[in-house]
Amino acid sequence: MPGNWGVGYQKPAISFWSLVQNTNRTTQLRQTAGSTNKTANDLLKELPNGWAVHVLKTTDDSGQPADLDGYRWYKVQDETDGTIGWMPGKNLSTNADILSPSGSQSDAIVETSTSYANIVQSAVDNYYTNTNITPSLLSSDDHALKLSDKFNNSVSGTPKEMVLAVAAAETRGQGFDNTTVAQDFGYGVMQLQVKAQKFGIKNLQIILNSNLDTQVAVSGPGSPGNETVNFGDLTLAAVIKFQQKYGIAENGIVGLFTRNKLNIIIDTNHPSGVSPFGFYFTQDLQKGDSENGFDNRGLGSDLRLYPCGEYQNAASDNYFTKCQQDPTNVNVQHPYIVQPAYNALFKYYGNSRQSIFANVKDGLTILRQKFLYNSCGAIDASVTLSDAVLGTATYTPIDRQNICAIWGYNGFPQKPGYLTSVGINGASLVSIFPNFIPTTDLATLSSKFQIADKYKTVVKLGSPGELRVIDSQGRVTGVVNGQKVNNIPDSLYNPEAEAVLLLFPSDSYTYRVVGAEAGTYSLTIHSDNGATSTEFDAAGIQTASNEVHSYSVDFNGLASGEKGVTLKIDKEGDGVIDRVIAAGATLTDITPPVISIPTLNAQYALNATTTIQFSATDDKSGVASVTSTLNGAEIINGQTVILTRPGTNTLLITAIDNAGNIATSSQTFLVAYDFRGFLTPVKSDGTGLYKLGRTLPVKFQLTDANGQYVATSIAHLYLAKIQDSVVGTDEIAIATGNNDIGNQFRYDLVSNQYIYNLDTSTLASGTWQIKVVLDDSTNKTVLISIKQ
Repeated sequence: MPGNWGVGYQKPAISFWSLVQNTNRTTQLRQTAGSTNKTANDLLKELPNGWAVHVLKTTDDSGQPADLDGYRWYKVQDETDGTIGWMPGKNLSTNADILSPSGSQSDAIVETSTSYANIVQSAVDNYYTNTNITPSLLSSDDHALKLSDKFNNSVSGTPKEMVLAVAAAETRGQGFDNTTVAQDFGYGVMQLQVKAQKFGIKNLQIILNSNLDTQVAVSGPGSPGNETVNFGDLTLAAVIKFQQKYGIAENGIVGLFTRNKLNIIIDTNHPSGVSPFGFYFTQDLQKGDSENGFDNRGLGSDLRLYPCGEYQNAASDNYFTKCQQDPTNVNVQHPYIVQPAYNALFKYYGNSRQSIFANVKDGLTILRQKFLYNSCGAIDASVTLSDAVLGTATYTPIDRQNICAIWGYNGFPQKPGYLTSVGINGASLVSIFPNFIPTTDLATLSSKFQIADKYKTVVKLGSPGELRVIDSQGRVTGVVNGQKVNNIPDSLYNPEAEAVLLLFPSDSYTYRVVGAEAGTYSLTIHSDNGATSTEFDAAGIQTASNEVHSYSVDFNGLASGEKGVTLKIDKEGDGVIDRVIAAGATLTDITPPVISIPTLNAQYALNATTTIQFSATDDKSGVASVTSTLNGAEIINGQTVILTRPGTNTLLITAIDNAGNIATSSQTFLVAYDFRGFLTPVKSDGTGLYKLGRTLPVKFQLTDANGQYVATSIAHLYLAKIQDSVVGTDEIAIATGNNDIGNQFRYDLVSNQYIYNLDTSTLASGTWQIKVVLDDSTNKTVLISIKQ
């Protein structure tokens, strides 16, 4: 039977036009007849039921029926791009026709550009009114759902004018050219996007983690055993360390030379965990890449193109960018080109009537998904907003649902413009679509979108972290412990964009970033309030796992040039605020200054002098002040100090930058006496032999850095028995006479020496260690032997 968009057909003498009709949803188009024992490149397309093809032959080249694998195969041409191949034309077991003279040439031929708008309108009309659930290109069937049930619903539906306004906003500048492939790989009238997968990121992290010099992270995501599929800041830093280690240009990109070295490591070291067996790096990897991807083409229509259809593997002949010119140039669109592996041109969507229908159906499928999974948390009451230029608009709950979904269709842009574009095009639908008769007031529709675009706040995070927006009642929209939540009325979190939309914000909010791992993040908070747009941008902000950064914003203050942003930093995530920073419209620095100080000696002599020099640098906001103390007493840069304090000394440097970030650096060193050795009768070489029961005078002298005797030290004596060359437990020494007190040495001013009269009567025969403990935190030892 003819398609819904054509009238009859006229069968040519040899060939005919047919609509695909199969018990399956789709039918395969192959390079050769049959489906078994085929190469991967033999499969060209899957065409949905209702797709019109030109049947060229119903026999093989010798004129005999091509009966293979339970089907009679026909040679056909898909007029979308001129592809010629073989399709099952008849099911031999049921004798049912899959291809028969049932289609019209008008279904498949390329239309004139002046008719594109009318075809777009016809497609939208069709999917709004069609109630057929039989799998087919023209039916409303969308994999167990009906598009018409969603869009043509008097209670919760979307006015047809909104969808037409989206189509116009997406590609009106291209004249509804359905073959257009934008620089961001948006396909056709509805700009259906493809995001490539990049394989090997987890394996890259595993290899980097196999060497401490290039480790991605010590703990958390990216650490050994916790490798991820995302190439973020931590992976970037680790790749640079890898390139440094092996003498490769340090650009952070896994290019040819870096890949070669990684593959050598795989061959020689066989890092545990790299999979699958035989894996090698074959494609460039860089920050922002992910092993996750998506392809929005064919989601509703079931149209599939295999050459140039893969978005997973850039090394494949069928990688989707290999159908387009300049695929890496983000400043140009990408026209279709001949695919070298096939020496043929393949278009996913053409400018035939059925191709435009397929593109529109896929776009409606995506828009329906935005309603299902990206709906604003809306309240039941209506909201009325007034604008000095656009007048007054009243928004019902379903109005807000539509606005949120359509805002999300374009990828959740931050700044105003997209909803305004939809609104402006909505006001001009009659001129854009000449055959369109509106059923709703276009001026009201237009103003609703434009006013909504002027009264919203968009918050966008650049990972690593979880973004949470919290209102005055404690309700949250964003991510909490990995789970998406939309609890604030008229708000929406989109995980793909890591963005929160606050539609018609009227409360005070806290914008919170909870660190997921060590690294840096960016945060943009863009507020549109009528004629005023205000934005706060944070970039390169360091965070760590569980670190909490809470922002509050006074947009009026920002607009006046004040420091309207307050950032509270909770480093441990324990609810205790460690730092508070005030910022203006931009924040690029919460990193403390870097302090530089020459390394001090580990030990100095008492009363020695040293010059203390210090400085600090800060590449972002600049250094505001640098101060220093030695043992709590302030010193200035370049000051020469006399080290008069025996024992451990502490030098503390404090630097503050112009953003209020504080850095401290401390060094400790020892100030010690010059110990001149044990004096006779004790032999310093440990060979002294002494009779049990006699008094043994233990004596020594201390001097400072200038050779002057030190008489103020407090010294104590301890003994330990040596058994089998092992030093025993220290025991407090016992003195003879009344001159010595306990085990503390006394100072003899006449001889300038410390003396302690050791009583040996309580000692057992053998070897003993004498230990002198000084108040400069040092101790001196010597061995003695006691005999009967």
